[in-house]
Amino acid sequence: MTPPSTARVVYLIARLSARRFTNRIAALRARRPKVPPGPRSPSPVHGPGQRSATARKPATGRLLLAFLGVIFVFQTVTATTRLVHQAAQYAERNAVGERVLIDEASYWRLHSASPEELAEEVDGLVARERSQLEDEPAREAREQQLRRAFREHGLEGFRQSELPLIALWPDSELWYSGDDPLAMLRPLAFVAFLLGVAQLLQHVAGSDDDLARVSASLEWLFTFPVRPRSLFLARALAAVFTGPLLWVLICPFYAVLFWCSGYGALGIPLAVLAALYVALLGGGLRVLLESSLRRYLPLVWVARVQAALLTLSAVAMVGGVAVAYARQSTWAFEWTARLPQAAFYLPPCLPAWLVVGGQPALLAGLASTLFAVGWLGFCIWSAEQMVRGGISSGSGPYLARRGSGAELPASTGQFRLGALVQKELRALFRDRRLRTQAFVTPCFVFGLQLWINPRLLHDISGNPRHVATAAFAVSAFALTTGACNALATEGAALWMLYTLPERLERLLLEKLWVWLGVAYLFGAGFLALVWARAPQLIVPSLPYAVFAMVGVYIYAVIALGIGSLGTDPLEAEPRRRIRPGSLYLFMSLAGLFAYAIYAPSLWTKFVQLVLSALLAFALWQKLRDHLPFLLDPTEAPAPQIAVADGVIAALGFFVLQGVFVLLFAERDGAQGRALLLGFSTAGVAVTALSLFAFRRSGVPRLWRVLGLSRPAASGSRALQVGLGVLGGLLAGLLGIGYRLLAEHVPWLAELFEQASSLLPGEEQGLPWWFIGLTLLAAPVFEEFIFRGILYRGLRRSLRGPLAVLASALVFALVHPVVAALPVFVMAVVAAAAYERTGWLATPIAVHMTYNALVLGSAFL
Repeated sequence: MTPPSTARVVYLIARLSARRFTNRIAALRARRPKVPPGPRSPSPVHGPGQRSATARKPATGRLLLAFLGVIFVFQTVTATTRLVHQAAQYAERNAVGERVLIDEASYWRLHSASPEELAEEVDGLVARERSQLEDEPAREAREQQLRRAFREHGLEGFRQSELPLIALWPDSELWYSGDDPLAMLRPLAFVAFLLGVAQLLQHVAGSDDDLARVSASLEWLFTFPVRPRSLFLARALAAVFTGPLLWVLICPFYAVLFWCSGYGALGIPLAVLAALYVALLGGGLRVLLESSLRRYLPLVWVARVQAALLTLSAVAMVGGVAVAYARQSTWAFEWTARLPQAAFYLPPCLPAWLVVGGQPALLAGLASTLFAVGWLGFCIWSAEQMVRGGISSGSGPYLARRGSGAELPASTGQFRLGALVQKELRALFRDRRLRTQAFVTPCFVFGLQLWINPRLLHDISGNPRHVATAAFAVSAFALTTGACNALATEGAALWMLYTLPERLERLLLEKLWVWLGVAYLFGAGFLALVWARAPQLIVPSLPYAVFAMVGVYIYAVIALGIGSLGTDPLEAEPRRRIRPGSLYLFMSLAGLFAYAIYAPSLWTKFVQLVLSALLAFALWQKLRDHLPFLLDPTEAPAPQIAVADGVIAALGFFVLQGVFVLLFAERDGAQGRALLLGFSTAGVAVTALSLFAFRRSGVPRLWRVLGLSRPAASGSRALQVGLGVLGGLLAGLLGIGYRLLAEHVPWLAELFEQASSLLPGEEQGLPWWFIGLTLLAAPVFEEFIFRGILYRGLRRSLRGPLAVLASALVFALVHPVVAALPVFVMAVVAAAAYERTGWLATPIAVHMTYNALVLGSAFL
């Protein structure tokens, strides 16, 4: 057949890239049809609602990515607007010389004031200007400037600014058109250069393809009977759809510049053209490097060059964003003013010349077009010359030394790191992508924050709790780049871990030790930085720091659980193996732990710590259920009741209880009846939803597992209920004794008085709603949640005594601190009775009897 023309090849491959792009966008709202519960048919013909065995394609992560893309565009627009405003202010200050610029309102207040009021107005101006600055040296410098201008020149020392005081959104009023046409161009072109270089290098070195090997897509394209130049041209043009920063950073950045410089709505299509120009530069550079580096460099050096380019991309990105976001960018503006004009003729700066307008803008547009065409032609011609003899695989292999078996050390019984720990450490220090992700990215992120806001470190050093919270935040962010990706780094090699004679969860714990060490390294480094700056904070912040590091250990397990559950090891693209929503979910949960650091009560800290540990245990149990099925996309673990189900049910119960109590209180105004109705309605709702969810998921023998049906071999009903009443009497008597003993402890007696104030008044008698709440609603619904669901989930992974103590501890924590100890004893008795009989009526009887004794005695 006749080979297709170059235009036809470019069109087909462009359509392929566009279709991949639109498919990903369409997946934001497309839902995958689910296989109905029940046995799957072995027939290859699938009925309605069934599908063949393919890997998971969750849409939630893509939807979150789209939402984050919108947020990123919004941030780019606001940051660029601020940058334009600061550049205009700088240009205007240079244009007016020694005069001091003030806003319009202040200018006219000075000129309309009488001579007697003028000094007072100047004082008011100084106060207003000082209040707008956060740094004390900047406040002092501004005050001296204002007073010196008034003292030396009077009213002539001030000039009204032509710019608005605040810049919130792009507007042509933000642009300063002075005598120097390059005054605005220089700082803006400098940022455009940094962002353009970041996009170019990110497209070349930051993609999933390794420059040290021929990508599978390029091998596939070379099987077509077309000329290499057509393939390379199409591959370069595909950068329009694959540039990671193109449409969320470069295009919005230029759109704001062109809009503010006077183009208005025309600036948007001009910004699209500028983004396409940057994309073509990156596409040509990618084609040139992936064909030439393998030819002239050993493969190991190709990987090193790619790592260096990726680092330079991060540096350019951080520099551009830092200048755009910094509150005071005067140093950057002064530096660009000293650069020669020829520096702004560099290719990444050419689109920025459009802001000058007139003939320079026309010449810049023409130069950009000619350079893009010439650059693409040169890159494609060079690449075609490189592959005249076929696709080059490199001028040398990776070199490694393989030791002999005799070199292996004999076992001496001394401590040695586990094999998986050693493997993880070697990967951490050998893999450029993993190393950059684990060490470079956190350093850049937090270094950028300190650069943009220099007072941040000073503010953190002002409070011991701030120090501990910031150290925890640094460590938690390190966990997102490490522990959350523990399974994602294995990829297709995950099956090898299944062949080892160890349980996979134990191997994951070994991997976790490495990433926990990395997180502690960042936390300790930050503490050392703050303590070196403020040694007086070492002693006050040390207890909070220890508490924060304990939280880091717990949240390392949470990060491993959330990240592993959100990982698809069958995904071919490494950066898409883990769902972005998992990372943001972990960061949201980690943010909740900061509340415990600031909580004034030790009891609140303890409660937060225990609940976090319970969450970690729940996620770990869920992960253990899913580990055997990670490599089979069509299978899932057998449905069982888990700790996570108990945690969700408990949280839902307390949230719904508060909502329903408010609704009933607003309707009839009776607080006691509203409390009973709200409590009961929430309990019924949670019970019904839990049963529906368990039934729908197919939990076998559901009524027996939850204890709603009595086991036949557990004895008579009367005996089981009597056992509960006896246990309740014992726990109730201990509770009454605790109350009598507390009367002799002042702080306990005060807490009891506060709790007693919530009970009905003695003159009202014992109301019916109080009896219904304490003797019926609370025992039934709380025992169903904490014993029927939570204890059953704990019992799956813990022995009986440990499960009893754990469930009792959680139950005690959700009660007031003054009642925690007797409630804990009652919960231990209730859980032990439930373990003995397997029927939920027994712990309900324990709970009813206990409430009748303790609350009845407290009322009397």
